[in-house]
Amino acid sequence: MDEPTTGRQEYVQELKAERDALRVKLHLVSMDLKDEVREEWHKLEHYWAKLKANAKQFGNEVQEVLEGLEDDLDDVADDVEDLGEEILDDIRRGYQKIRSKLD
Repeated sequence: MDEPTTGRQEYVQELKAERDALRVKLHLVSMDLKDEVREEWHKLEHYWAKLKANAKQFGNEVQEVLEGLEDDLDDVADDVEDLGEEILDDIRRGYQKIRSKLD
């Protein structure tokens, strides 16, 4: 399951590197060529911003889920602890009952 994420991360890194290189080249090219690619560049920058916004939103949603899970896990841990105490109390009472019969 880690491989697709790692592959995707590498893909994003490659795109970022290509974007940075193109940004430098675009800055250095003639005005005529700039006019030809400007529209495409702006469209791609819009997609890049959309990707970043979606990633941020996804991160926020993951954080909310994790916080909810943390609360749920705390509740479960409390329940397990309470159940454990009840079982220990039952065992103690059982031992006391046996002891009173043996005494």
